[in-house]
Amino acid sequence: MTVHYISQTEITAEKYISWANNPIGKKAIKKKKQRNLISIMGIMISVVGGGFCIKMGYTDFVLIYLAFLVAFIYKITIGKRKAHEKTFASTIAAMGGDRWIRTITFASNIQVADNNSTTTFKYSDFKKVGENEGYYLLYRDENFVLRVEKGSFITGDEAEFRNYLASRIKNRM
Repeated sequence: MTVHYISQTEITAEKYISWANNPIGKKAIKKKKQRNLISIMGIMISVVGGGFCIKMGYTDFVLIYLAFLVAFIYKITIGKRKAHEKTFASTIAAMGGDRWIRTITFASNIQVADNNSTTTFKYSDFKKVGENEGYYLLYRDENFVLRVEKGSFITGDEAEFRNYLASRIKNRM
């Protein structure tokens, strides 16, 4: 087995949270938009409902709307970050380490190793290649995207990586 490229990077809590806050793939983006819409609607209903109660003199109910307002604001700010931190911590614990090291090996197939867990893909499993400012993106379908961090290569000439991928993964999505 000839290894052409190896990318190795540490998935830190900040990197994981950034990935969670900036999803790639149609399903993940749609899900994020839906969650944001629900939170915004909740905030709007809380403000309008609280305002109505104040105008009508139902001061006892204002506290209920105020509590909802605080809950929705917490959810989209601190709560979201805490949920991502908790998921990251449980992932690290499940891998049995204190760090998350992702190694992606490009040889006759693509192997993704996260600490002690390895998944193997064929190049034909991926339908499209793209990139953004920080990552090469390998799309298996509209919902699964493998991120390969630019500048993370420990084997192979990264300047040739785009051509290497293009020769093995044809954009057919």
